[in-house]
Amino acid sequence: MTTWLDEGRAPAILDYEYHLLHPITVSGLVSAVVEINRTQTIGRATIAASGAGANELVAAVADKKIYVLSMMLIASGTVMGVVQSDSTDLTGWLTLDAAGAGFILPAGAASDNYYFECDTNEALNLNLSDAVYVGGFVNYLQY
Repeated sequence: MTTWLDEGRAPAILDYEYHLLHPITVSGLVSAVVEINRTQTIGRATIAASGAGANELVAAVADKKIYVLSMMLIASGTVMGVVQSDSTDLTGWLTLDAAGAGFILPAGAASDNYYFECDTNEALNLNLSDAVYVGGFVNYLQY
């Protein structure tokens, strides 16, 4: 995988921790060869939340955290929601003010770009203010 770094747009190869391996400076640009040693699989969960209160999106796994890489939510009616790590708010209350209202959090350029991080041993939840159907998906890592 080739990544562009900094304003100089220098290609770089990164290890799993995303540190440069053997950087070389050429004409003021930094370049290196990239190796990725990834063992995680990106998970994808369908969102089909409809109950007032906490709706589990991704179940907790022992000794692991959930990292949200991308998400899409679309409401069937007016409702407010908050994304949570179990019962701890990860966002403020989000107002979806009509049928078809929603949002997309697109995937970042690198897999270490995530929107939310759940605490260890905690599920990813969507807490809804009312019993209004909210659909979508979430892409995530667990490690």
